[in-house]
Amino acid sequence: MLWIIALSPVVKSLILPGWGQMDFDRRTGFAMMAVEITGWGYYFLLDRQQDDAISTYRRIAYDYSGATSFSDRRIFSLLEDYYERDFYVMDLYAEARARYPDNPHAQDEYVRLNLIDADWKWQSVDKFFRYQDYRMLDRALGSRKVIVGFVLFANHVVSALHAYLFGADSGYEMGFYPLKRGVGFAVKKEF
Repeated sequence: MLWIIALSPVVKSLILPGWGQMDFDRRTGFAMMAVEITGWGYYFLLDRQQDDAISTYRRIAYDYSGATSFSDRRIFSLLEDYYERDFYVMDLYAEARARYPDNPHAQDEYVRLNLIDADWKWQSVDKFFRYQDYRMLDRALGSRKVIVGFVLFANHVVSALHAYLFGADSGYEMGFYPLKRGVGFAVKKEF
């Protein structure tokens, strides 16, 4: 047995932007669906590009960093920031001296707790910079995905709000109107 549930345009628009508008404003419905489809397509494209960037920077790290271990997840960040392990250790000691200026024991303990069990030295500066480029690309693509996700969320909210305000029985009417020097936008309500 097939049950068909009659959904209000607002609920339809929350589920799929534009679906609720198909009952009363097909042009807007198609536009909102187009935004949704395009947004998801772009999101999945960005996701694939981000996966490629991650696999590329990891491959570069495995092949050219000379790292002895990748068991600690921090290694990928450290490989981006430091050409070799000695620079990282020097920075750790500088941080320890700044935090505990008069306590050498606390300095050594700080370094011991923050040190990772890996050694590395990049084979060339070119590979080091290439690795950094792919790490930055990964973060940039992640930021774009967040923005696209927000746009998709906003499309659902705007679509539902539009269906609520301008649905067939709302009494509101919206439209674009030709003017002498362009186009006007108006919202009408019958009282």
